[in-house]
Amino acid sequence: MQYGIRNEKILENYLKGIVEIRNICAHGAVLFDHTLYNRLKNGPAVNTTTENANQMFTIIQVICFVMNSISQNRTNDLKNEIKLLFNKHKCDNIIHCIIENCVGYKIIF
Repeated sequence: MQYGIRNEKILENYLKGIVEIRNICAHGAVLFDHTLYNRLKNGPAVNTTTENANQMFTIIQVICFVMNSISQNRTNDLKNEIKLLFNKHKCDNIIHCIIENCVGYKIIF
């Protein structure tokens, strides 16, 4: 039972999503409006819906879930940095629209 995930299909799904995001970051592609190729599955990290299963914020939740089993402090740092970044730009209508519609960010941390 790795990272508190009992179902190997869900673990594999999560890891594929994390690898996809890693590859985007490593190769300099645009990340903010990326839609995951493989929809994330419902599991212990996140409750997926038709709307959020391939959104950026959903994979961020998965990354935080996995990371939390390694370091709670680093996970908290990441969550706080994301909140600060998104809140910093919430008054800019264009960026706010991107954050809500493309990234799928909702205040749930």
